[in-house]
Amino acid sequence: MLSIILVTLAYILGIVWGLYLELNQVLALILFFMIFVLVILMNKDKFKKLLKYYPKVILFILIVLLGYLYTICTIQKFENKYSNGRINIELTILSPPSKTAYYYKYYVQNNKDKFLLYINIKHGREYDIGDNIIVDGFFEMPETSRNIGSFNYRRHLYSTGVYGTIKVINITQVKSNSNIILEIRNGIRKILLELFPKKYAGILNGMLVGETNDISQKTIEAFNITGTSHLLAVSGANISLLITITSVIFSKIFGKKFSEYLIIIFIIFFIIISGSSPSVTRAGIMAILNIISNIILRKPSTINNIFLSAFFILIINPLSLSNTGFILSYVATIGIIYLEKDVKSRIQKFIHIPLILETLSVTISAQIILFPILIYLFNKISIISILANLIIVPASSIITIFSIVTILFSCLKFPYISILVKSLFCLLKSITTITDILSKTRFSEIILPTPSIIVIIFFYAAIYLLLVYKKYMTYIKKSIVIIIIIYSLYSYIYYIKPNNYIEISAIDVGQGDAFYIETPRHKKILIDGGGSEIGDYDVGEKILVPYLLDRCATEIDYVFISHSHADHIEGILPVLKRLTVSTLIISDTDQKNAYMDEVIEICREKNIKIIRAKKGDTIKIDGLNFKILHPRSKDNAENLNNLSLVIQMIYGNRSMLFTGDIEKEVEKNIRGNIRSDILKVPHHGGNTSSSKEFLKKVMPKIAIISVAKNNNYDHPHLATLNRLREYATIYMTKDSGEINIRIYRNGKIFIRECIK
Repeated sequence: MLSIILVTLAYILGIVWGLYLELNQVLALILFFMIFVLVILMNKDKFKKLLKYYPKVILFILIVLLGYLYTICTIQKFENKYSNGRINIELTILSPPSKTAYYYKYYVQNNKDKFLLYINIKHGREYDIGDNIIVDGFFEMPETSRNIGSFNYRRHLYSTGVYGTIKVINITQVKSNSNIILEIRNGIRKILLELFPKKYAGILNGMLVGETNDISQKTIEAFNITGTSHLLAVSGANISLLITITSVIFSKIFGKKFSEYLIIIFIIFFIIISGSSPSVTRAGIMAILNIISNIILRKPSTINNIFLSAFFILIINPLSLSNTGFILSYVATIGIIYLEKDVKSRIQKFIHIPLILETLSVTISAQIILFPILIYLFNKISIISILANLIIVPASSIITIFSIVTILFSCLKFPYISILVKSLFCLLKSITTITDILSKTRFSEIILPTPSIIVIIFFYAAIYLLLVYKKYMTYIKKSIVIIIIIYSLYSYIYYIKPNNYIEISAIDVGQGDAFYIETPRHKKILIDGGGSEIGDYDVGEKILVPYLLDRCATEIDYVFISHSHADHIEGILPVLKRLTVSTLIISDTDQKNAYMDEVIEICREKNIKIIRAKKGDTIKIDGLNFKILHPRSKDNAENLNNLSLVIQMIYGNRSMLFTGDIEKEVEKNIRGNIRSDILKVPHHGGNTSSSKEFLKKVMPKIAIISVAKNNNYDHPHLATLNRLREYATIYMTKDSGEINIRIYRNGKIFIRECIK
């Protein structure tokens, strides 16, 4: 029989295939295994030693196939059960509201199906956890990745069991629920809100039951920067504290043997109350398996328990494998198990205080093993996390115990509870103040490009060999040198060797423009950055910067800003602040507003060169000519759209016209040969642009429209689309997501859409 580790690995491999590979690739791999088995069977005499592994190989393949089929079925269940459109449904509120600019956002449930519920602030009110409501609204399936390689929101929601979003039109009935779990969650939240200000009540609620909706975004960001965000959610540390407290109490009341059964029940109850997140479920299952081992007098196997707990979670929902919490929890736990002892032996020469030694060794072990994954997922690493954890982790354990005691005493109406509350408040204020100070420290975090899968594999191979198989150090040193040489050659070929094409990407930034260009010699150019004039969603921070880091673009050679409207310039601000930009190019016109003023100020602070371009200028970048066709120097216009830079980019015998948001009056004034193969359609396809006369002059074969799905501006206009169809094939970011264009040196054009 296969061990639990191999069974789980086979099952995980099947899930990976289901999530990331096409059916034909899976069938090809299965066919390969079948051919391999047949070859062995036909040559039994030569492969006698391998014959004993046949059953295991076949079983391994069957489990892989089972994992694949179960994953496909689970995805189909999520995608087919509900369809976009009007829905009338009874829901139970599972979480306190998370307030956005325009909506209250709740996690809700209908039977076992979960949703995200959005209630307009103007017409809605706050509801309590456990309230039953009948909702008339619109259901919408979550979005997939809208830019190549970007965050897949649909997969993220499916990994948490959420089918999609519901935007409320009307709520017709509200009544309380008798669900004891939800009543306890709501009761804990209400007690904390009565005893503490909302900021601190939210932190305590996160630590105790994993509910973070009451925590401000500013506080969450501070904990993220300092690498202590794991303290705001229920984790293995909470389970350990729970076992310690309950074992002391139960063993004195019921005896040691019987108390172990009660602790198992208590852990299961706690997992359910805390929302069954991957981290707490993993820790809970592992703790239960350890207790069962003690009951049946068998030595527990930590590594087997890790894989068995993962298997249980993935049986419930195989899509949990793509959940960030699941990945971080399991990788960190494996790192601590394998590295903590070695790390402790190295640092105990310098540190002799047990509490500090234990905290440091666990933190460093987790940081080492999580290093490439944190960069891959978040493009940053905290350089003060070890110090922050050293200070805050011991305090958080004390706070958790104090919180439990405070809630119990509050329920019992303990007369001197104010002493506990004040003490707990002082502790909370201290750790939040320390976190805020550390998060604002200069260079508190480092921004890094997304590593390739090859780099991550090399990293873990080196860690495994160096720290697990120390006795083979002489061979390891040679292996590491070989790995470094191979990777260096790979990097040289990829980054130094010129391509025979340029790559242009129309990034999906919603209702705005953002184009990223990489030249044959890997010069990086950005034209506009998207943005939004409403709400608090930061397009630059959430979409543009991650997009650039995924392409290793930590240094941008040239940034063009067509004009200073928010949907073109706002997203540029985080790029200028967080990445290295060499040159900024803007028009030589007066477009002063708050956005442009901030751009100029950042450029002065960071010594970024500013070029003020005007009609007639040509900017040459690595074989590309950027001809400025509009505006003239010091042009003025009441409408900022008509001061947009109009740029004709020429590469070999191909060209692309970038038009910003110009309208018809500017279009008719652009003279000369502006014929271009590709047109960035002006003003998101609005009817005030793309006149027949203009299109006759450009004669585009390909038209790119940067426009948001379900935008409020009626973009693109039907009349504009009809005019464009006479000349060009139309691609729109609202339908295609990112539109990636390659123009080869021989003139061939290749287009790839993120969403097909």
